[in-house]
Amino acid sequence: MQTDLMVRPSSFVASGLTLKEFGNIHLFKFNDDLHERKSNLLEKKKASLLTPEEAASL
Repeated sequence: MQTDLMVRPSSFVASGLTLKEFGNIHLFKFNDDLHERKSNLLEKKKASLLTPEEAASL
């Protein structure tokens, strides 16, 4: 059995994402700003320095 699952990004990040479709596969790519934000949040998470708001954003 194959289940098709499509997770749609929140509208607040829509301007920072690019969606590419390859048949039945959907790929999301972050723009440079979102990629940098994600990287910074992951580093803070590793150091246990995330605020609750940042954890929700991540």
